[in-house]
Amino acid sequence: MPQSRVAKPGSTARRGNRGESAMHTRVTERAVLFYSSASLFSNFHPAPFVARPYLPLAARPAGAARRPTAEAPGATPVAELLAAATDLARPAVRFGHAEQYLMAAKAAVFADAPALDALLASSDMTPMAAKRTGRAVAGFDQAQWDAEKREVAFVTCLAKFAAAPERVAALLDTLPVSRRLVEASPRDRVWGVGLGIRNPDAEVPSRWRGQNLLGEPRGSPNRETLRRHCGVLVGGDGRPPGATPDSL
Repeated sequence: MPQSRVAKPGSTARRGNRGESAMHTRVTERAVLFYSSASLFSNFHPAPFVARPYLPLAARPAGAARRPTAEAPGATPVAELLAAATDLARPAVRFGHAEQYLMAAKAAVFADAPALDALLASSDMTPMAAKRTGRAVAGFDQAQWDAEKREVAFVTCLAKFAAAPERVAALLDTLPVSRRLVEASPRDRVWGVGLGIRNPDAEVPSRWRGQNLLGEPRGSPNRETLRRHCGVLVGGDGRPPGATPDSL
């Protein structure tokens, strides 16, 4: 994948030589729009990390530990957040991409042990294979998932971005206060906005056709929370010395 830095409004990043059809990240004054596995912000992007499996809210101890991770004080160390939101009874495993972690979390929420074991078995699982396994979890209940999926998305993003300083730098570099992160998927109305990356309406929340749950954990209202927690890892303005956000 070519290296490209998303640094200012008007910039775009493309994969290969296929022109506009291959655009995966577009930056404007109001938004960072992303689509396809070529973008660092996509759950399908190959961004390995090691983490323990997700611990559902209902399985966490009563009290502060059961509070959604995004609501924790901004100075809370990432290790402490992940300890509270993951299953300490299980060993940490390597995930090949965020989609694998998110779908494993879905299996954990519905206590589907075979699906969870399959999703934890190998970091070589493709994003589409992980998605298929997650879609087939036993005991799925939409209302229960709706109550948990924002926490799942936030913990997934925290584990993925906190795993590498260059990912932290990329996140901090592309998210000034006024700019949202938007999954500009024209077909996904849950994790995305239901609009394409070149559609100007994708920059305007009131015109979205989807919920943008994948963009939301790194956007308003949780944007600043994720930035603060990741910034704790590197200190100061959130940039590790010499790091450049060139992994988008």
